[in-house]
Amino acid sequence: LRVARLRTNPPSNDTTIGINRQINVYSSTDLYTWTAHGSAFVMPCALNPTIHVADQLLGRQDGDCYVDRPKVLNLKENTFIMLMKSTPHITVAVASSPLGPFHFARRWHPPAGERVGDISAMIDPHSGRAVLAYSVKPTLPNNTIRFLRLAFLNADLLRAENLLSRISEPVAIIQQKREAPALFYESKRQRYGLLVSRATGWTPNAAELFSAPVLSGPWTSEGNPTHNATSFSSQPTFVLPVAKGGIQRFIYIADRFIPHIIGPLCGSSLSYLCESGRYVWLPMQTAAWVHKDALNMTVKWRSEWRIDDLFIHGAQ
Repeated sequence: LRVARLRTNPPSNDTTIGINRQINVYSSTDLYTWTAHGSAFVMPCALNPTIHVADQLLGRQDGDCYVDRPKVLNLKENTFIMLMKSTPHITVAVASSPLGPFHFARRWHPPAGERVGDISAMIDPHSGRAVLAYSVKPTLPNNTIRFLRLAFLNADLLRAENLLSRISEPVAIIQQKREAPALFYESKRQRYGLLVSRATGWTPNAAELFSAPVLSGPWTSEGNPTHNATSFSSQPTFVLPVAKGGIQRFIYIADRFIPHIIGPLCGSSLSYLCESGRYVWLPMQTAAWVHKDALNMTVKWRSEWRIDDLFIHGAQ
């Protein structure tokens, strides 16, 4: 087993890289010891220097020339596709190895022309197709309410095709906005899971777990699996499946942004994103009783834990 971990590089003094334009890669065979392999991808900003109205209002001077929340899929031998959030687009890069180097392939909008926010991706175990989950961000000046969307990718993974479903239908209440999707499949219950957060900017909030029997839904909320108002000061980014002896378990992987990304670290008291956020890794526990219409998962805080704890404390 070799697991590759990707993270967005923090701002660099090298102005040719800038804020959130480089993806670094690390690898591990046991999830304890990690090897840094350096840059896997650098966004070629000269290809599209467009600055969108919404980005200008938010103070982003480089428009959509940035990448973060990378997800890598592999459907063909020696072909790895990296999908990245690059609001309002999705950026796609291709490599022959999960360690890179990845080369820019294209940027695109989903079929509905929506402004893409956070993304998640996985290979659907039933259809064998790649599926993308993404948050739809408000589009100025119409200011459409944020919601989540699922879509299949085409055969070469370079573009989305038919849309599958909406999750968390648009409503006017701010607390109902959703982002930061982490899509996964629980094989014992044969149920899809989607872990999300509310939309409160960099400030952490209560996570929410949705589940469904099929990708097209219906998706049912199972509430906050962390039972913590700030999800332990974190926001979901990935759910990592781990198997041992035919038993499947999951690890909650999340970003902790505050206080790391805010502060006068770039020479200005108004600066932000001047330091990388941190990762939070916690075991996901599954209830011993099986309910066909729910995943019944919880995430509890642990200052230290080991991979074996997944199989000791998680129900089989």
